[in-house]
Order: sequence, then C-alpha cells, then structure tokens
Amino acid sequence: MPGRPESHCPSVYFALAPAESGGHRLKGIARTDHLRPHTLELWSSGRLVSCCDVLSDGTWDVPITSESHAAVHAWLRAGDEQVYCGIVNAVPLWVENPLLQCDVAKRDGYVTNCIEFNVTCPIDYQVYINGRPAHDTVDFLPVPFSRTHQAHVKTRESFLVFEILANDGSLSRLPLWRWRSPGFELFRKAIRSQKYCDISLNSGDTIRDVAPIQMAVEDGGWRCHARSGRDGGSIEIDDGDILDIQIGPDTYIPTAADKKRKASVRSSRIFFKDASSAFYQPIAVTSLDTKKIKRPQTKRRILLLRPRPLPTDEIYVLAPLAQLCLAEQCELAVVNTTLQPPDADLFRDADMVVVVRYISANWMDELVKCKGRVEIIYLFDDDIPSAVDTPDLPATYRRRLTDVTFCDFQYMFYISDLVIVSSPYLLKRFNTPKTYLLEPPSIRESESLDHHLDGSPLRIGYHGSSTHCRDLEFIIPAIKRLSKENPGIHFDLFGHKAIREMIHGFDRINLMDPLPWEDYKEFSRRRPCHITVAPLLDNAYNRGKSRIKFCDAGSLGAAGIFTNNPIYRGIVDHGINGLLVSNTEDEWLGALRSLAADPDRTYRIASACRLANQDKCSLSEATRFWAELLNVGAFPASVVKN
Repeated sequence: MPGRPESHCPSVYFALAPAESGGHRLKGIARTDHLRPHTLELWSSGRLVSCCDVLSDGTWDVPITSESHAAVHAWLRAGDEQVYCGIVNAVPLWVENPLLQCDVAKRDGYVTNCIEFNVTCPIDYQVYINGRPAHDTVDFLPVPFSRTHQAHVKTRESFLVFEILANDGSLSRLPLWRWRSPGFELFRKAIRSQKYCDISLNSGDTIRDVAPIQMAVEDGGWRCHARSGRDGGSIEIDDGDILDIQIGPDTYIPTAADKKRKASVRSSRIFFKDASSAFYQPIAVTSLDTKKIKRPQTKRRILLLRPRPLPTDEIYVLAPLAQLCLAEQCELAVVNTTLQPPDADLFRDADMVVVVRYISANWMDELVKCKGRVEIIYLFDDDIPSAVDTPDLPATYRRRLTDVTFCDFQYMFYISDLVIVSSPYLLKRFNTPKTYLLEPPSIRESESLDHHLDGSPLRIGYHGSSTHCRDLEFIIPAIKRLSKENPGIHFDLFGHKAIREMIHGFDRINLMDPLPWEDYKEFSRRRPCHITVAPLLDNAYNRGKSRIKFCDAGSLGAAGIFTNNPIYRGIVDHGINGLLVSNTEDEWLGALRSLAADPDRTYRIASACRLANQDKCSLSEATRFWAELLNVGAFPASVVKN
C-alpha cells in the first residue's frame, strides 16, 4: 500500500491572517521540485468556495469564506492532477461526531475505511471526502442484526476527512488517520532497536548511518526526526517518503543534543489551532439502547496492561476486582509493559484486555492482532486531548500528553470495544455508544478520627501531583497569610519544586515531592490531616477531573475545602460534609480561618465526609459495575449516570 496519495503531496505551509474587510485570508507556499501547481482550490461541504492562482515562486493568497460549521480543505491542481494538502480554518471549527467509528483495512493497494454509525442518526447520505463530493467511492451497507450502517470508503488517499451531512444541515466529521503506513512501521522499529540504519526513500536516494530519534504527528501524518550520519546534523523525513529501512548491527548512544532534540519535538499539526477542537467537542448525541450481550457464566480472564503501578489502576480496576477474584468469578493478570516485552501467549489466554491511559507501541501491535477475539477496554481518568491547550500545566507534561493524544489515546479510543471514563463531564465529552461512566470509589478509609480529639497540632494538607502546580500556586498566598496569623498550624503540601521559592521562610509549610503510589499510601496512613484543600482552576484540562479529592479527604480523616464547581457540587453538601468556595484568595482564606477556629465543626465535617465516602463512593458499587460488565456486558441505569 502506498504511504501517500498517488500524486505525491508537496511540502505545504499555511498561514492565516485577518482580512481588512472581515474574515480571514489564507497565505501559503508549496515547496516541491516534482510538481508545478498552478491553482489552489478551497473546498467545503462539497462546494468549491474559493480558488486562486499559484505564483511562479509557489506562493498564493486567497480569502476564506466558509460557513461557521464547516471545515475548509485545500487542494492543489497541476494540470489534470489534484493533490490534497490539508485542512485549514480561520477559527477552530473541527466538529467531530464520535458516534462515527472507523476500522481501517488494506486491500489491493487501497485503504478501505469501514465507518459505522447508528441508523437513528438523521442523515441523508450526502458524503464528502476531504471537502469534495465522494461520488462513487462510498457504499452504504446495513449491518445484519444491528442498528448500525456501514459506509465503506475505497481510496488510495492515506489521510481522509470523512464528512456526512445531517438533515438539519449540520456535518458529522471523522478524521481517518494514516496510522499504519509502511514508513511509520519501519521507522518505529528503527527507534525501538536504537541502532544505526540506512533509509531508502521513494525518490531513489538512500541516507546512510541514520540515528532515529523521535516521531511527531504533523498534518495528519508522521514526521520522522533523526540524525544523518555518525557526525551529521538533524534531518526530518515524512513517513510517506520512506521506502525501506535496513537496520544495521551497530548501536548508537544518544548524545546530549539528541536528547534535547527528542525533548523538543512536539506532536503538533500545522493546521489545527488547538488540540481540543481537533478531537471530541461536547455535542448532543442520540441516546442508544445497548442490548445486553450474553456471555458465558464462566470465570473471566482479565489482562491489565500498565507501564508501572499507577493510582488509576488500583482505584478503577484492581480494588474493585479484588472481591470478584476472591470469589473466583474472574482471574486477573497484571503486566508491567515497561519491563516485559509483548507476549502473544498472554493475549491468547485472556478474555478481556484492560488498558489504563497509556500503552507502548510494541504492546499496541500485539493488541491490534487480538481485536475481535478478546474484548478491549480503554479506561482514562483525565481529558487527555485538552492538556496541550492548557497553559497552566507544566510544559513537559503537556508535551508528553500531546504525544499520548496522537498515539495511545486516539488509536485506543477507536479500536476499543468499551471506553470507561471517570467523570460525568468526560462521559458527555466522549459520548459514544461504547462509553460508560465509573466514578472513582473510596478505596482507603481513615483508620480513625482520633487526631481530631487528641489535641495534636492542626494539620492542613494539599495532596496533589506536580501537574497541579498552578492550582497550588493559586492557594499559596492564602496559606501564607493563615500561617502568619496562626503559628500553631502545620501544612503538608505535595507539589512542584517551583513552589519552594514562594514559601521560603515559612518553616511550618512542608513542601514534598510527589511520592510513588505505594509510598504515598503508607505516608497518608501514618500522617492524617484535619483539613484538606482542593483548589481547581477553571481550565480545559481541569474540567475533566473527577471527585477523587473528596475521596482523598475521607481517607485522610479530614474536612475538605473544594472549589465550587460542577465536579464537587455533585458530591459535597456545603457546610455538612465539606465546604465549597469560589476561587478568590479571600474566600479560601475565610474558609480556612473558619475551620481552624472551630475544631468541633471541623470534626463534624470530617466525620460526615467519611460517612459520605462510605455511602456515595462505595467500593462495592465499583465492584458491581465490573460484575455487570463481566457477566452481561451492559450496565443498569443505576450505574450509568447520563
């Protein structure tokens, strides 16, 4: 299968600029030696909306006048050839309907994309591919014994945007990524081998002694970053340009420059202005009745894949399944994918594979081979695609989650049979027929509330990861003011080292680096708190958070103070089992003062929080969720809260 369209796509660069008369203008340049384009065409919803001549130096300048809901697709014309270049917009207009699900197959040099959608979708079967009418390239077929139809798209294009028009004039859109081109597979293999290799290009050239460094997504395809020659400079190769890679016997040792280069590579696309708009916008979707799928009432064998021990694994999988394993209703195998290479025998013995947040490329390869034979479950507890659009997050974490978005997340979301999310917001944002809600249970109860009664110094805790640096920075001024006012209060804060300068000179404010999960559990057991704080700034990433900090307050035997937002309003009864405050320094300081000055009230709220965790965040409810999943494959209304 060719790695690119039949007409080799040139290097195209776009820039958007406001037009004097309103709207925007698209300016760009095509750099290519083998194609002499003379016209740039902009297509949207099956219509040619604008075009202009390409000047002799390869540049163009054209106005964009699309409708507010539509995507604009750029095509270059050179004689009878038309080459698709990419998708551009003056504003973030990417509207994707996650009801559309896609599987990609390769047959006879073509990519056959099988897109499934529910028959209740109000569509009239007008389909566009990369902005232009699909003509005879799409066949619609009903799926026997199912409420879905399939749209089969046969094309040699390696990157497609599939659009289908609804009766109300709106568009549902699905990007069909170029995940499995030969160049992609070969270069990824070269990275894993960490050996020098020779890269043969489609042009006939060969680059020798290449040290592969990193891969990044750009314009729906993959850009391969490497070092040319043993002492050469850095190079970038599009995966579609790669014909073959021969891996040599010599291992290369990454230099400091290589490591810096790898860290600086970001998986960003030229044409999308933000990542959240490129994925799953919250949209109204048709509620679907999920038929119960009868499974054998035999012991189920579950395989959990994880790169290392993570809190998410224990909270959502290990702890809820513990009782089922003791009752011999299921068997659970846990694999550290960082330490253990892929093993086909593990998949052969499993009925169900659970992936939590991350999966490495080599394990994903094995997992894809098992699709259809085992059930694949993808579980995530954060709005991963929105991280790149949240400047409040640490830069290294944003870069990491950008790579996760375009690799682990995007692909796992499509190949999984079920998707489990941890908050009502995520359920609404990623609302598909296969998405279900499992809110975090309370898996650790405080041993007692004696620390409220034994006269020990008041301890206020903030237990968060370093990714919440800005949330902790926000509350530090209130904590410092309270520390000055009341010398008897001690503070335990987990957070980013950047906070240390802010608390210099405050000896009773103890800032600690985040601990490994097992160490943290032991620390929190030995060092309970009287009060916990859970500030949460309003940003794209934080909106996907769950009620987990309420569970943490209960496990620490503390009275919790929480940001007044939808996440906590659903679980916190203000003044009874916690306090809800607006995100202002004065309100946070006032809430801290009120609890610090009234130990009896603090004790009552901590006790009510503990009881609420036992009642509303019961581990038995999470166990019942998995029991229903393992036995009938559908969830009762009391578990799924739409």
